[in-house]
Amino acid sequence: MNLWGIDAEKGQPILRPLRGDTKMMAEAKSAQEEWRIAKPIVRKDEDNQPYDLTRAFIEEAIFFPFGTHDDLLDAASRIYDMGAVPPVMAESADRLETMQETFVDA
Repeated sequence: MNLWGIDAEKGQPILRPLRGDTKMMAEAKSAQEEWRIAKPIVRKDEDNQPYDLTRAFIEEAIFFPFGTHDDLLDAASRIYDMGAVPPVMAESADRLETMQETFVDA
């Protein structure tokens, strides 16, 4: 894990390796609230190399709107526009029964 900061003069993120729990992390653990402690989200890119999704997001946000990439910010900005709906039964129970009688692999 890393601690984040911003170098205002250079406009770049500063990452310092975390050597131990911070005071707030220790408090969360002692209160059995470890879910409050952020953990890195590591994924693999197209070359099968691991990268920290959180770091990529923060770097895009720092340089927005002038950065070379903004895909993660675009995706995050649309999260409430998705109009997600719960799954529904596509076929009625009678129709499924007929399909099971008609098709061997149904």
